[in-house]
Amino acid sequence: MTHGSRKLLAIHIADTHLLVAEGRKREGRLQITSLQEVPLDPQNPYEALYSRLKPYKNASVRVALPTQDVTHHFLSLPPLRRKDAMLVVRRELEQNISLDLQGLFLDFIIPKGQGESCEYAVLTTQKKAVLSAVSEIQRAGKKPAFMTSPPFGLMAAARNILPDFGNSTCASLHLEGARGLISIFRNGYLTFTRGFALTKRGTPGPEKTLEEAASPLETGDMLTARLVQETNRSLLFFKQYSHGLVVQSLLISGRIHNPEALRDITAEELGITTYLFQPSKEQGPDKISVPAAVAPKDLIKFAVPVGLMALSPEDAANLVPESVLKKGRFFWSRVLVAIFCLALVLGMGLTHLTLSSQETILKDALQSQRLTLRKMRPIIKKIREIGENRSRYKRLHEFSGLVLNRGPFWAPFWKDISQIIPEKMILTKASFMLADPVSQTYHFTLDGTILAPDVNDAQKIYQQFVSLLLASPYVIKGSYSPPEILPVRLGHTTSVEEAGGNPVGALKSKVTAIKQKGAAMNFRIHGVLSITLEASTP
Repeated sequence: MTHGSRKLLAIHIADTHLLVAEGRKREGRLQITSLQEVPLDPQNPYEALYSRLKPYKNASVRVALPTQDVTHHFLSLPPLRRKDAMLVVRRELEQNISLDLQGLFLDFIIPKGQGESCEYAVLTTQKKAVLSAVSEIQRAGKKPAFMTSPPFGLMAAARNILPDFGNSTCASLHLEGARGLISIFRNGYLTFTRGFALTKRGTPGPEKTLEEAASPLETGDMLTARLVQETNRSLLFFKQYSHGLVVQSLLISGRIHNPEALRDITAEELGITTYLFQPSKEQGPDKISVPAAVAPKDLIKFAVPVGLMALSPEDAANLVPESVLKKGRFFWSRVLVAIFCLALVLGMGLTHLTLSSQETILKDALQSQRLTLRKMRPIIKKIREIGENRSRYKRLHEFSGLVLNRGPFWAPFWKDISQIIPEKMILTKASFMLADPVSQTYHFTLDGTILAPDVNDAQKIYQQFVSLLLASPYVIKGSYSPPEILPVRLGHTTSVEEAGGNPVGALKSKVTAIKQKGAAMNFRIHGVLSITLEASTP
């Protein structure tokens, strides 16, 4: 953290404005000295960074990129050293989510103290977005301390408002322009995000900001009801996805016309303790104080930049390239190089006295390398095990590749399908047809087969899959035809070679080797998908 007289400067690049917070951190207390709102050009939001940063001479710059420019992924992996974890994370994104990482920057956070398996919060964005922001910051003569996404700023904001934040499951609802953002935090770490558009369904035309509250945007009581509905939908989906975890408290922030009314209605409708972002120097670990002239209604808009100021760099995924971070330390690197060279010149005069110790030093270095290689063996074994355990999804990933090029909506939808499909179920066919070009919805049909020991097991597997599918935030409505159940035989079969290479004999040999009866359920599910949702895949 920054100490002394050096300023902290946090900037949230929102839909239509730069939200800027300026302050200092001294002795564990965060003092906000200025909050500013600067209009920007939505077509080129990064240009405003230069004019905003130019007047400052000595400031640590922290930036939250636009919500629509970043993507979150959540991976269940064992805790690893960062270097080894990077290898595993890249492998997961490339092979199991089918991401092309050539044009992306990525970073991630490894939660601490969560046992043998934990949820990695992985953040990715296009290199163009990061390099544009870095270029404008450097043009203003500044160095970016870190660059992350709005949910990480909201995480630090919630830490200072919500009670028992580090030992419970909490959530935040943030409203900015024509977008809403739901973030869920478990034991102090980001574990789920979902964005949604605040446009009227079925209304044509581009999205507009709340200041342009014309016909395409929901406003007033309709907006409040929509926010409560989307919040409830996200919390229910998270509860099913996390096997029963219940959110205990909610933080509301952002550009809201009547925040008190939204807080009271949300608490009443959802039965959850709800707070507004109104920090106090008497609460929270960072003891945030704000200027007395700032009204609570205005302060609530600045949850993300204030949270960035309170956020420790090690608690956030940082998208600033390593090469840029190293340039910030270039001066001290030159000092260290000069000292090293001086020491080297002096040491050369003593070389003849140290020749006898070189052999011992080399042996120790060799032994150290051997120990390092031995420690790497179990990590390599874990990587192989992860690849083997995920091989059963290969067929689904190959199939999903057929529709991934139809837009950014398909990849997260098939990711949801891959996470909820039972082991004994096989999807045999999927079809999609445009239902309404105005509301951008699709009719879909899923055909598949379930192989189970008996009819009851097949019915349970089918009902569990249907329940999770219809709870997905992408599915507006769904229905299913009565499944067809056929008796089959399950068990072990002999090889073709044992039957003498005769196909008919091989078939007879396999049938006689099967002893256990089972059930095969053929099913078809119909539904409607919406691609106006901007959901981040959990």
